[in-house]
Order: sequence, then structure tokens, then C-alpha cells
Amino acid sequence: DLDEDDLETSFEQYCQDIRDTAAWGGQTELNALAHVLQHHIKVYAAGLPVVVMGQQYQGERQEPLAVCYLRHAFALGEHYNSVVPAEAASSDDEAAFEQIPSSS
Repeated sequence: DLDEDDLETSFEQYCQDIRDTAAWGGQTELNALAHVLQHHIKVYAAGLPVVVMGQQYQGERQEPLAVCYLRHAFALGEHYNSVVPAEAASSDDEAAFEQIPSSS
């Protein structure tokens, strides 16, 4: 069993690892973020239902923060990326995408 000092040290190490290494946060961190920001977060994932965190913060005038869960993307492993609805993309965004060279 961990005593209070060990638990505090463990938590501080965990926070440092998330901040300073390639470690990623998960659903626990997203849920905590929803509460700290008092803002609801929608998590999208291919083939899975949408998960809403911080539902108590939903409001008519508040758009959700949106993230997608990527299970196997590139060499990054499981992680979350922030996303915006396609209709929210501006013409500047579209112009930037047009300048990205294709991989073919």
C-alpha cells in the first residue's frame, strides 16, 4: 500500500511524465479536463458510439470540445487529437490543405 507521501510523489511523477515525455493522457485525463474547464467534451472513434464527458456542462450556447480517439495512427500508438466540424473549416484552412503535397 502507498502512504500519502508515496501517493503524492507518484502523482507528481505521473504529471511530469505526461508533460515531459511521449506518454499520452486517456479518458481519465479528458474527464478531469472537462471538470476543470467546466466544458463538455465529445470523443469520436471509428466504429464506437460517441462518448460525452462533462455532460453537466452542456448548454445551448456552448459547443462541445471535440476529440477523436485514434487507436492505430502512424507510429504514435493510441492517442487523442482535437477536431473541428468540417463546416467550421475556413477558406484559409482549405487553402492550407490544398498546399499539402500528396504522398503518392
